Amino acid sequence: SMESSPEPPKNSTPGPFDGPQWPHQAPRAMYLAVAVLMGLVVASASLLNGLVIVVSVRHKKLRSPLNYILVNLAVANLLVTLCGSSVSLSNNISGFFVFGERLCQLEGFMVSLTGIVGLWSLAILALERYLVVCRPLGDFRFQHRHAASGCAFTWGWSLLWTTPPLLGWSSYVPEGLRTSCGPNWYTGGTNNSSYILALFVTCFVLPLSLILFSYTNLLLTLRAVSA
Repeated sequence: SMESSPEPPKNSTPGPFDGPQWPHQAPRAMYLAVAVLMGLVVASASLLNGLVIVVSVRHKKLRSPLNYILVNLAVANLLVTLCGSSVSLSNNISGFFVFGERLCQLEGFMVSLTGIVGLWSLAILALERYLVVCRPLGDFRFQHRHAASGCAFTWGWSLLWTTPPLLGWSSYVPEGLRTSCGPNWYTGGTNNSSYILALFVTCFVLPLSLILFSYTNLLLTLRAVSA
């Protein structure tokens, strides 16, 4: 139901949009503890990522191609904070998802989108360092267009894999304490399981493999140089 009543119905567990989830999901104190944690995350992440963006915009020397992806990472992390952590903070204070079903889907989508952009940014960052230090392409020079392409890839790839739940391949649903939303890990069935498997491979296994490959080669190169 998109309507939210202040109290859960008698003798039954309320839906995630109906009213306070305690004591059905967890004690009231648990919701308040998560609210405090989310408040700390919102404050620190907003300050630190905001500083990275502001400093990079104000100082031309920091606008090197290798720093593009760092700014991309900071933007993605800031959006995760604004679209996810701040929503979770509000909901945990109330003890349920106060914004209704449509905003639950939007929050799940935005947090997934920006979170995956952040993870792929780390992978592209590792690949950039590998190309520059290990020089597998010989005299390849890392330029602004390469950096811009790397940033564009993180958003395009993430959009490709986070849009399907809005179109019917799986869905975004309340998770955990039911105060934030994400991909439907719980229901099972071919529709959900196939999406979760595809998301796991394309947006976790692939970037993690790229990170491990790049930093392993970097360590081996640095060890050879120091020897």
